[in-house]
Amino acid sequence: MLASDILKLIDGFAPFRTALGWDNSGFQVGDPGVKVKKAALSLDATPAVVEEAVRRGAQLLITHHPLIFTPLKRITRDLPNAEAVFLAVKNNLTVISAHTNLDFAGVADALAEVLELTPVDFLEPVEPKYLKLVLFLPTSFDSRELMKAVFATGAGTLGDYDRCFYKVGGKGHFRALENASPFVRSKSSSDAFEEDRVEILMDPSQKDKVTKAIMAHHPYEEPAYEFYEVEHTGRHGLGLVGKWDPPKAPLPFAAKKLGLDVLARTSRVPARAETVALLPGSLSSDAIRLAKDKGAEVLITGEFGHHKADEADRLGLGLIGAGHMATEAPAMPFLKKKLEELSAKERPKPEFFVIPGESPISHFTTKDAAKPPETPGGGATGG
Repeated sequence: MLASDILKLIDGFAPFRTALGWDNSGFQVGDPGVKVKKAALSLDATPAVVEEAVRRGAQLLITHHPLIFTPLKRITRDLPNAEAVFLAVKNNLTVISAHTNLDFAGVADALAEVLELTPVDFLEPVEPKYLKLVLFLPTSFDSRELMKAVFATGAGTLGDYDRCFYKVGGKGHFRALENASPFVRSKSSSDAFEEDRVEILMDPSQKDKVTKAIMAHHPYEEPAYEFYEVEHTGRHGLGLVGKWDPPKAPLPFAAKKLGLDVLARTSRVPARAETVALLPGSLSSDAIRLAKDKGAEVLITGEFGHHKADEADRLGLGLIGAGHMATEAPAMPFLKKKLEELSAKERPKPEFFVIPGESPISHFTTKDAAKPPETPGGGATGG
């Protein structure tokens, strides 16, 4: 498979068009046309992760957090993430990031599975925008080449299904003027003729390519087609609300399942909870209100600050901060499994593996006071 093929697999269940406007998901560095025998997955493209991916023979690294967040005017070693960029380019490692598009498509589900939580609803549902292509074709026309060209753009793909369309027959009418060359009957025809209406859902970003495919293959002198903006209710949303049955003690249970010794918490965290909201990563004010409105007793997230904790307290909602990395890390095995399933028929089949990585945040306890101080690089002094 090529790196661009793997990008298309991700796009099929976590469309890149759903990424938030400030995000930078997609190709980061490298060659979209590189042949991928091995692909590494990790939350971040740190220098250590890039080196490990190269050491294990990967041609592709797929991360959650983008390697490049903002547009670059220069690439020098004094820039954030510059070392990782240099290492990737030097070793011909292509990097793809699937950030907020993956947040909408499975990061919370992966965390829910680890926490043995049964999903009930999205915390913040979002109705995805689509275009509907409507084609009018004479029934007598062999439309296979036209449909093949349209589907080659990615139009008609819905989740795990592609080449999706609806067709219904009807009667078309026209009157050909003096200089017309109609596909159906003679120039003077104004009679009804057999015509098909074909409907295909598509991503708005595919519009230009679809239009070119229609213009190249449509049989009419004046191609008959239309685009409509529609809302399609699909599996799309941030975070989730779920149930524990029977109710569980959220603090010790979350700590155990996530392998953590330290959890941030607010005073409203109940001793036992049944309805739990999840929002991996950073907490937003909207999430607090939505979680409370959906009946959650506690919201488990990655990180929160003083003011959000105060807001949650005033609303009577408990907050648990398990760390940004701990709440998003389950998404990497989830993504690995999904890509393995989608590429199962490929020959040769690419190998996917997860590089855990390390959180840039650690916690100091009184027990640490008796230990020798550490250098900025992490090693004990004197070593």
